[in-house]
Amino acid sequence: MPHHDRLKASAIDASNLPFSEGILEHEFFNKFTIPTFDCYSGQSEPVQHLHQYQDKMVIHARNDSILCQIFPFSLKGVASDWFYSLPPRSILNFETLTKLFLAHFFPRQEFKQNNHHLISVKMRPSNNIMAYIGHCQNQLVKVHNCSEDASALAFISGLQVTYLLYKYLMKYNVTHWSKVLYRAQPYVQLE
Repeated sequence: MPHHDRLKASAIDASNLPFSEGILEHEFFNKFTIPTFDCYSGQSEPVQHLHQYQDKMVIHARNDSILCQIFPFSLKGVASDWFYSLPPRSILNFETLTKLFLAHFFPRQEFKQNNHHLISVKMRPSNNIMAYIGHCQNQLVKVHNCSEDASALAFISGLQVTYLLYKYLMKYNVTHWSKVLYRAQPYVQLE
């Protein structure tokens, strides 16, 4: 059975679906094909799933009805059970669906730190500059709204003072993370 026929067939028993009448009234064109999805089961990152879903649905991004009606096809297992447990007519648009989805499948990423977390970022004696840059980058993504200045300051303050890179960054008062990375390249190549 073509995908659009499955949609029409499922619309016959639409009384229990969580979609509003406005969403359910939308007709699909005959050549519409549902994209294949890596179905979300509730075990991975919900934000990442939404991004992947929207990437695949980008050609329909202006049509809220299509975004809503196709979304259940991107779910399986516990996530699918959650969707079909929503109260009838509770979803008015894709924004509502997204908020309900994220509220239920709370993002599993670790909580963001503040800038004070960066005080603990230090270069280990066994690290070279490239390894230290990688360590800093891993720590910077954990910080909520980390500025270029704070990133640069954290890197420089954790860098071993015996390194020529440290002396260069201090001498020329490099205060932006992107400039620190640019200025570190020749020193990385020397190692």
